[in-house]
Order: sequence, then C-alpha cells, then structure tokens
Amino acid sequence: NLIRDMITSVNDWKVDHIPSNEGTSNYIRGCKTLLTFFVAGFGYSARRLAIEHIPEILPLFSLLQEQHDDEDVARLANVVMQFLSQILYTADISEGVANKILALLDESAMWHVVNKTLPLLCTLTFSNRFTLSRDVRSRILDTTAAFLEHDQIEVRQSASSSLTSLVKCASPEVITDINSKFSAKLQKRLPRVRHGKPLKNPAAYSKLVLTRHAGVLGLSCLVLAFPYTIPDWMPEVLVLLANCMDDPNPIQGTVQRTFAEFRRTHMDTWHEDRKKFTSAQLEILTDML
Repeated sequence: NLIRDMITSVNDWKVDHIPSNEGTSNYIRGCKTLLTFFVAGFGYSARRLAIEHIPEILPLFSLLQEQHDDEDVARLANVVMQFLSQILYTADISEGVANKILALLDESAMWHVVNKTLPLLCTLTFSNRFTLSRDVRSRILDTTAAFLEHDQIEVRQSASSSLTSLVKCASPEVITDINSKFSAKLQKRLPRVRHGKPLKNPAAYSKLVLTRHAGVLGLSCLVLAFPYTIPDWMPEVLVLLANCMDDPNPIQGTVQRTFAEFRRTHMDTWHEDRKKFTSAQLEILTDML
C-alpha cells in the first residue's frame, strides 16, 4: 500500500510540476525515492515487492529517462529500465510487462523514449522467451518491424538492431513472412531525379524513400541474423539489396554496411558458400562481394 500510495502521489505532483534546474519539487523528490527503492529492491529480498508494481510504474519510468531538468532522475530511470528488461518474470507478470511496453511504444510521441525502449523490449523477450505466449512474441516482432518506417532515422536504426536479434530466434515460417513483407516494399522503384530539375511530388518521393529504406533494413536484418550460414532464401535477398545500391542515402549506406558485414563474416568460407548462388546471382553480386 505504501508503494501504491507513493505512485499515486507522484502522479498527482506531476500535474503541477514545472521543469527547472533546481530539481527541488515534490515530483522530483518523489521520483528519486521511487527509483531508489526499485534499484535497491532488485538486489535484495524486496525484489518480489518491486516486481508486483512494475506494470503500473512502467509509463512513468519510461518518461523519466528524458527528465532533462534532473540528471540523477534520468540516470536512475535508465538503470531501472535496464533492470526491468532483464528480470525473469512469472508468466502472468511477463505478459503484463510486455503488453505495457508495447502500449508505451504505440502511444509515445517522443522518439527519444521509443529509441531507448525498443532495445529493452528485445532484452525482455530473450529474458522471458519461455514465459511469453506466442501471441505476445508475435506482437513484439510486428511492433519492432513497424518502427523500421519511423520518420526518425535513429528509431529505424534501433528497430533494425532489435529486429536482427529477434529474427535469430524466429521460426522458418516467421522468417518467410518477414522476407515477403519487406521484399514487397522494394517493388516500386524510385523515379529518376534529373540534375537541376525539381521533383514533381517531393512528398511522395520522400515517402517512397522511407518505404524502400524500411524494406532494405528489414532484409538486412535477415542477412545479419545469420552471419555464418547461407540459408536458401539469402542469395535472392542479397540480389534485392544489391539492386538498391544506386538509391540515395540512407538506403545506399545501409546496403553498403550490410554487404561489408556479409563479406567479413563469410570471407573464410566463401569458396564453399558461393556454391549456393546461381551464376546469374554471382554476376549481379560480383562488385558487392
């Protein structure tokens, strides 16, 4: 009851809080008290008490990561959120925590919060992969993949890194679905831009660049998730990526980094790996590999 009362008080103080450099408001002091309790509770017998309140306290702690008027609060919030993602929960609590994080990602208008929360969702999935239901794991994968089309490139990069990790534990059926989904985003090519002439529809062009970048990022996740093998679907994925090499940045940069990493991880076994490619595929990929 004491913890719940403290949470209620902090939420009430938040309404009247005016950001300042002094950090002496009831809201800031209450946040520090809650965060300090959770940090201490994770290491001692009070962990059980702390875990019970995690689902209801998650929205507050995620926002506190961006509490710029008090560095201590932001630092403690980052530490607590890292702890929260690494705990092995019981089945009922793990579902609640995952659903709460998914709701936060859907509702958050602050890209900095999304950028910091996506890796935590990935860590939570690995820490609790045997207690999370298949439906929740599927929603986590879909939500992460959706952020590959976020307007902010930092969010797209964070989502790409998280999706690469999630794909490593995905079933062949899920990998096939991801391959089809992101390959489809590359079907429409960018119109040729003539030097010195303005675009007829700059908004549509920018939207298409974003869509194609999402497709390239999604396929790159598949390639990078299997650094030392060549699954049957990989040669065609590499060909699709190579065909995007002439696209503008950030698409071109993503393709270059993907092939650079592919060369690095397959250099020693390329004499065997190349046998899984057709002669037509090798001809297209010659300059890239």
